[in-house]
Amino acid sequence: MWAQSYERNLGHVLALQSELARAVSASLRLMLSPDAAEARPVDPEAYEEYLLGLHLAESRGAWVSAQQHYEASIAADSTYAPAWTALAHATIMPTHGWPFDYQDVRDARRYAEKGIALDPGHAEGYFVLAHILWEHDWEPNRALELLERGLELNPSDGLGWMTYSECLAVLGRLDEATEALLQAIEVDSFNWLVNV
Repeated sequence: MWAQSYERNLGHVLALQSELARAVSASLRLMLSPDAAEARPVDPEAYEEYLLGLHLAESRGAWVSAQQHYEASIAADSTYAPAWTALAHATIMPTHGWPFDYQDVRDARRYAEKGIALDPGHAEGYFVLAHILWEHDWEPNRALELLERGLELNPSDGLGWMTYSECLAVLGRLDEATEALLQAIEVDSFNWLVNV
């Protein structure tokens, strides 16, 4: 496996990632879920714009610049769910504090719902929609359901655990909130949003 060549068309980068994961798994004698094989081709421009947006959002908190890259990603491939959910996240983050434009909240909700509709197996959409539900709509119980679904899909998402922790805290479930926050730090200790 280590000596093999893995050259593919850039449009099939997700399929290549899946193939590499399977090769590593096979060489280590691990089993991956069947969903791991379901990588669909992605437009290279859409993927590049998505990655540029992630870089800006995760390293600098440059939400407006990140939004522009996510919108360019969606313009290149309107069916690319990760770009929709990332756009939702970049749109909702500047709404912390007062005053904020409630249109941003409505837009973020629409983007998150679109991402979930396009790919119900992509955890980020559930995390962002849950964040909107508990922070802006004050529906923490419904938000918890979405967070639990997202964490079921991706238990390694530090922001998902952090949002889960915050939601539990507002419900007064402080011991569980503390455990979830510690889990967020454990799985994503280098993420500046988790360590704020």
